[in-house]
Amino acid sequence: MKKTCAFLFLFAWLTLFPSVAAAVPACNHNFGSDLLNAVADRQYDDVLTLLAQPMSKEDRQTTLANALMLTLSGRSTSCAKTSHDVELFRILIKSGANVNTHVRINATETTFLMRAAQDGDTQMASAALATDAKINETTRNSTALIEATRSGNPKMVELLLNSGADPNLKVGEDSQRTTALIQATRSGNPKMVELLLNSGADPNLEVDEGSNHASALIAAARSPGRANAVLKLLIQHGLQNKLHGTSAIKEFATNYQGADEDAQECLKLLLILHSDFNANGELTTALLSTIQHSYSGTAVIEALLGRGATADWRAVLALANRREGRNSKASRARVFEVLLRYGLDQDQTTPSGRHWLEVLTPTEPLEKKLFLEELTTILGSERR
Repeated sequence: MKKTCAFLFLFAWLTLFPSVAAAVPACNHNFGSDLLNAVADRQYDDVLTLLAQPMSKEDRQTTLANALMLTLSGRSTSCAKTSHDVELFRILIKSGANVNTHVRINATETTFLMRAAQDGDTQMASAALATDAKINETTRNSTALIEATRSGNPKMVELLLNSGADPNLKVGEDSQRTTALIQATRSGNPKMVELLLNSGADPNLEVDEGSNHASALIAAARSPGRANAVLKLLIQHGLQNKLHGTSAIKEFATNYQGADEDAQECLKLLLILHSDFNANGELTTALLSTIQHSYSGTAVIEALLGRGATADWRAVLALANRREGRNSKASRARVFEVLLRYGLDQDQTTPSGRHWLEVLTPTEPLEKKLFLEELTTILGSERR
């Protein structure tokens, strides 16, 4: 009896709410086209009906290209999250949709394969490749492989490489110039980097990035990976200093994003690639830049000092220019304590005769109070 009542209740509920039974909610999309709205709603009958209606060749090409994008996973303005739909993708392809058409989404030019790579959707990427998607198609700033590396998806990277993606394609303009290996290196993902290197990515390939240069070496100086795994992989595959070793060490000094415990080894590896870097005191120059950047922690400072950078009055002046804020990784007092440990003379003065305490102490009363309190805690009460 209980089972019968439960069944009747369920039957009545599904009858009253057919949208639940169909598992396809009614939505109020506004994509500017009935066909696009129907694709977004996953309304197959409406899609087939609308595809049979006449459209100009230009309108049809543009509408179908946008419709393909809507077969990927997404979230509408009034519906729950929708999963990708391979079958609907195939229906649109059979109706003349060109999988290689460039589409502009949020002012960014892209293709269906690039979008699938960005989403990490290997099933839809495979469907696109099966319909002759151009694996090395480029837009202004990207390729499908570069999108996969940007999204940090090794499975997608592997799929595209196995399908013939060129890991050495350069794309972008000005500050957006890049390659798949540079992007993978910036992500600090050793799995992706290894996949690219094993597929022929050139670790020494450089691109112009505005007035600067970008390379895997410079990227690895900032993001060497956990335990420097990315930097070590690049070295194993023939990474050389070439022209921009100096830039790499300066990148390490001012923008290092690796773990504190890996900083010493990272600098050691970079110096092996650029053994004459400190011939003219470049390490000390790098140290001064590091000290002035408040988002640089003491790990990088200690790494530079441990490799031969000099702690002298110049370091004190650089520390005086360090602007502390919410994102500061180390206070002035803490950095000063590190300088003392690495040989700074407490009694040394600047060329103008100013003592380090006078140089470092902030003028604003509250900042001055906090600085002196922290310095007293670190160094002891013999100096105030």
